[in-house]
This record gives sequence, C-alpha cells and structure tokens, in this order.
Amino acid sequence: MSQDETLPPSLAAKPNIPWEEQTLEQLQAEYAYWDDKLMANTEWGAAIGFAGNARAACERWIERRMREAKAQDAEAEALAQTQAQPS
Repeated sequence: MSQDETLPPSLAAKPNIPWEEQTLEQLQAEYAYWDDKLMANTEWGAAIGFAGNARAACERWIERRMREAKAQDAEAEALAQTQAQPS
C-alpha cells in the first residue's frame, strides 16, 4: 500500500469493523475502497479475487442498510400519522 493511500475507517480500525456492525456510510466508503482496488489492477489473482468478494459483500450490506433505513422511515411515518389523528 502506498503512503498516500488511506484506508476507510472500517479497515483502519484494529481490529477491522465487521460489515454487520458498520453504518451505511462506512459500508459505502469500504465499497469504494475495494472498487478502486479492482479497477486499479488488471491482472487476475488471489488479491483481486478477495477484493471482488469484499466489494460484493459490502454491496449486499449496503442494500440491507438501505432497506432497514426505508423500513424505519416508513415506521416513523406511520407513527407520526397515528399520533396526528384526533382521538
């Protein structure tokens, strides 16, 4: 790794923050990191295979976090509507 390359917070932490514990923003930063690794390397190898798998895992967790956020928003909206109705 070059000195000017910085790790996303989830990978800079020791130990690394597991995907299931990361925020959406952390997952997106890690996804971008692995995506950059894949795009920068043209030769196939174990490291590239790992980067591809890590990027795919981040993508799945990002989708999950977005679904969770959407469900929370819908729940909050339903609660707000219930509270706004006169009794």
